[in-house]
Amino acid sequence: MLDLPAIVADVRRGMIPAHVYNDPEIFALERDRLFARAWVFVAHESEIPAPGDYVVRRVLADSFIAVRDEAGTVRVMFNMCLHKGMQVCRAEMGNASHFRCPYHAWTYRNDGRLAGVPFHGEAYGGEDGLARTGQSLLPAPSTDTYNGLIFISLDADAPPLRRWLGDFSFYLDLYTRQTPAGLELRGPQRWRASTSPDYATPTPWRRSAPAACAWWRSPGAAARPLPAPRRSPRAWRSRRPVRAWSGCDTG
Repeated sequence: MLDLPAIVADVRRGMIPAHVYNDPEIFALERDRLFARAWVFVAHESEIPAPGDYVVRRVLADSFIAVRDEAGTVRVMFNMCLHKGMQVCRAEMGNASHFRCPYHAWTYRNDGRLAGVPFHGEAYGGEDGLARTGQSLLPAPSTDTYNGLIFISLDADAPPLRRWLGDFSFYLDLYTRQTPAGLELRGPQRWRASTSPDYATPTPWRRSAPAACAWWRSPGAAARPLPAPRRSPRAWRSRRPVRAWSGCDTG
């Protein structure tokens, strides 16, 4: 049984129990009280510079498509078909004018609008049975950007992003406004932390502010890159060779 008051008391004294880093009960509390309410960084605008560019990211158990639509608007939508809930995008990055569900082939434009339903008349009764107008992939409950950083919140009533960032925006400005052109993210880079000599056993670890910097690694933990993400066939394009800052992630 988790003794939460005792853990809170230890933390307030400056003593952090080691087990909090991989305790499933604490993670369940964080999932409900923190990650379900907080603003979470999911992508950078430079990852999707052209119309149709997209990346797929996860927040807790939910998959999201961050895409730049044909009009140039950045959108973040649930990666979930309206019909049966199947993921409509199976690649992790690419370029697409439409997303087609692999289950029953419902097709959506890259702005989320439903574009096609096979056998619409025979199976669904046409527009009288299933009106396609006004149907679209569900948007993230809250979406906002800061200096090209794309954030979402699973809370539709989340406070404004800039108010939520507070004084931490100073540090974001320090890293993201070093040049007038801003940043361009190159990657992604994914890392697995491991304390075993053969890198075979992943080690749970928690990302703190310094862990977001590429040059910082957890003392005593080695890291190795994971396999490259799945890309759609159209994803391989040349990119401008400009300087960028990149962080790390854990598998």
